[in-house]
Amino acid sequence: MWKEQMVIGLLLLVASPALAVEYASGRDIEDGTTLRLARQWTPILRDGFEEFPGAWKLENFEDRLRIGVLPPTLPEAAVPGEPAPKLEPHSGKACLVIAGTDEKGDTAWGLERRIDTVPGGRPFRLSFQACYNRDLRRIHGHKELYWSRIRWLDAAGNEAGVNSFTFGEVSERWREHVVQGTIPKNARQAVLSIGFDSPNLPTGSYVCLDDLSLSILTDPPRYVESGELISRPVRIPPGARLSYQAETPRDTRVLLRVRTAPDDAGAPGEWTAWMGPDGSEQAAFPANGAPLPAASRAHAWAQYRVHLHTSDPAVTPIVRSVTLGTGSRRVTERAWSGPDRRPPVLIRRSPGRTAQADAPVRFVLHDGEGSGIDPRSVRVFVDGRLVTRGLTREPDGTYRYTPEQPFTPVGIQPGFGGWAKANYQGLLSISEGEPREPGGAPSLLLRGRTGDTAFALTSPVVAVQGGATYHVRFWSRHTMPLDKAGEGSGSYSSGIFFLDAQGRPVGERVPIDFGDADPQWHETQMSVVAPPEARAAYIRIGWDHPNIGPGEEVAFADLSFEGPPAQAPWIPNLHQITVDASDLCGNALSDEMWLLIREPRTRGIVTLRDDGVTLIDGQPFFPIGIYAVWKREHNRNSFDRAFQE
Repeated sequence: MWKEQMVIGLLLLVASPALAVEYASGRDIEDGTTLRLARQWTPILRDGFEEFPGAWKLENFEDRLRIGVLPPTLPEAAVPGEPAPKLEPHSGKACLVIAGTDEKGDTAWGLERRIDTVPGGRPFRLSFQACYNRDLRRIHGHKELYWSRIRWLDAAGNEAGVNSFTFGEVSERWREHVVQGTIPKNARQAVLSIGFDSPNLPTGSYVCLDDLSLSILTDPPRYVESGELISRPVRIPPGARLSYQAETPRDTRVLLRVRTAPDDAGAPGEWTAWMGPDGSEQAAFPANGAPLPAASRAHAWAQYRVHLHTSDPAVTPIVRSVTLGTGSRRVTERAWSGPDRRPPVLIRRSPGRTAQADAPVRFVLHDGEGSGIDPRSVRVFVDGRLVTRGLTREPDGTYRYTPEQPFTPVGIQPGFGGWAKANYQGLLSISEGEPREPGGAPSLLLRGRTGDTAFALTSPVVAVQGGATYHVRFWSRHTMPLDKAGEGSGSYSSGIFFLDAQGRPVGERVPIDFGDADPQWHETQMSVVAPPEARAAYIRIGWDHPNIGPGEEVAFADLSFEGPPAQAPWIPNLHQITVDASDLCGNALSDEMWLLIREPRTRGIVTLRDDGVTLIDGQPFFPIGIYAVWKREHNRNSFDRAFQE
């Protein structure tokens, strides 16, 4: 079945040579069915926020946010008295910062600016640089305030159209945001608004804006002076040639060069410099083609670079196709869909539940119309442990991991594999750190920001013998005193916890003392006696106080839980399989799947009938639910807001 599906997929790719392909990178070009220089955008508004507020109208609901220029009028974007995040302008001397404070409540904010004259019917492009540490994919305003949008107005001031926009996922690095469209034909003015009522910006949150511009395209078109495209890596046969089809009006030119690389485990090795057919960096390939230079004869990979140039902004060269290879092994690219920015995906994987404890794990990686999988990048982790043996790639492209030993319940691993991670407001960076000793398991590194950094790290459950003694050892280093951390009984407390045969808590929490500040690795050892009725245990490391602020760091390494072995059949034989891979353009994937070793279900099986009816064990299932909404303070006594949220 797997092989049949792979063959069909390959046939589809071979049979569709005219499909648009993605490329490695591009600059100042317009892609599509041809390549040409990008059109020049004529700005009608530019602002680097260096003299804020200027022409902007500012709304800051109840002054709960600090809004100003960084630098010099807003020296930090943090709680007063605490270290500030490292914020710098994208360019120039300033940027605008909207920062949360310790004020509780609604943090609605908005900027508004009127543009007195706009040309109706023209394509427009709004672009701005932004960085922020909140997820802003679903921002909302309130009534007529606090929206991010462009309102187009006719000569009488009536609304002729609206283009709304959002920001995106958390992005603490500057990223360009672009909104494009066409101005309504009857529009004569515009009002640009940026802001939101939801979500709130609590302490430690910020939004930075810089380099905003609103531009239009004019007729007749004017083109930028130069642009280029670098192709995806392409396999080449011996004797490969490079040619292209292009139109070069007067005062324009097209230059094609190539670089090649030997094969390195199914991917390009070290690239040569860009060169023409004679091997020099100055020469370029003629349109009718030429063999690749002598330096490429033993190489298996190539990339081409197209450079377009015009000295007359009224005209552009046009590239219609590029052909690389020879005979039946040549590749012709005649449509370009954009730069390859999407990582590979897992398109098929073996069942997540099996009765076989030694069953192999299989999966297929797919990169669509992108650059292809880099086989060197494929890594598999089983419960956090890197698998270096037992991973093979079958002829049809399927990856297969065969365990050296049958899967058994995970237990507590030195590298924190399989630990559950709770990060209250997402303000902590929880990542793998360097091993405490060379060749050891990775450490777990925690770095924070201003705000509530409550967190919890919870180990897998392990079987224990009631009344037996167990020894816990771990290493840690931390730049802050933690002698009071993890106290209490909440979900963000630290300790060793025991469970009875039914999985219910039994006995008292055994607290963990992390000690005073010590930035050097130091060991903590504990011995605990399991309650007589205990059958399982787990460890939790976490605390709500103190917060791990900017510049602070906490790390754990080499944790072990040792004592008399035991069995608890109710502990699931569940395993986390993580697959890391990247394509030949460097877009990285990290995806996970779960494997449960247990007999397949014979009852309670849910299926979907062809007409959409849900079946349980083959019988129709009609759920009945009751849902109530009340007008309350938290939804501002509004049904509309309640359903919107």
